[in-house]
Amino acid sequence: MPTAKIQPTACATLRQLRTGLGLGVPGRGHLTVIPRRRRVRHSSTTVVMSALPIDVCAKASLTVPNKLGDCPFCQRLLLTLEEKQLPYDIKLIEFSNKPEWFSELNPDGFSRVEDIFDIYWLPKEQDPSDGTEQALLAELSSFNDHIKENGPFINGKEISAADLSLGPKLYLLEIALGHYKNWSVPDSLPYVKSYMQDVFSRDSFVKTRALKEDVVEGWRPKVMG
Repeated sequence: MPTAKIQPTACATLRQLRTGLGLGVPGRGHLTVIPRRRRVRHSSTTVVMSALPIDVCAKASLTVPNKLGDCPFCQRLLLTLEEKQLPYDIKLIEFSNKPEWFSELNPDGFSRVEDIFDIYWLPKEQDPSDGTEQALLAELSSFNDHIKENGPFINGKEISAADLSLGPKLYLLEIALGHYKNWSVPDSLPYVKSYMQDVFSRDSFVKTRALKEDVVEGWRPKVMG
């Protein structure tokens, strides 16, 4: 089935939304995947691969025990597993007190399976007239036009890896900017707002999203110092 091509403006949005409102520094994902062996079951006509659950080590919540933390890279992976209906087990890790086995397994502390994308952040001080809000609005406006012509998702009617990457970052943007900057996507960008609603309301997203309290607490040190 043919799919819509992603326009350059939409691709740029994935990379450049971080520039809006001073939201961009290189970041790293807090997850590790531990693959397990697969069992192969033979029949006279087919070979069926039956995979054991994948162990996913993910950032733990800062506010509620036994809940996922505010890591968009963790959510991106979990979204992929959910959308593909692949079995997995989550091992929550407190990154302020990493267990020794985790440090030995993943000594660099970064993701071993995820492409590293820039993560949003909020600076302690920012000049409201420095143009970053306008830059963000320009990128969102381009994205709004793309979704209007090609949506409801980035690549057309079906959700894709690009949505699973962008969605968690837009989720953080919505919560962090709403809390610390009293800012939200304007009504003049209805297709961006509908896109966010379409992604955020999926069962896979609801199941894997961070608590709002965790997003606020996760970014507090970057705002308050």
